Amino acid sequence: YMYSSETVHVTFRIVKPMITDVIDMFGKDVIFSNEDETHVTVTTKTNERSMLQFAKNFVPDVEVLKPESMRERLREKLKRAVEVYQ
Repeated sequence: YMYSSETVHVTFRIVKPMITDVIDMFGKDVIFSNEDETHVTVTTKTNERSMLQFAKNFVPDVEVLKPESMRERLREKLKRAVEVYQ
């Protein structure tokens, strides 16, 4: 995603089959942690708009955990999207 915006530290949770997608998107400069049978947490530094688009594209398989401001923006955008299709 070729967007211009602020670089942010972000933490998000993904389903494990998405690990290769995360590496393709963010490169090898990611930290994986808190792995369980189905999910893993990812921490990285990335372009804010790119992360927002990535999270929207892969809902519900991606959940942004931090920063809280990004969670709130996603919550509002997804709420508006649902309203359009109701």
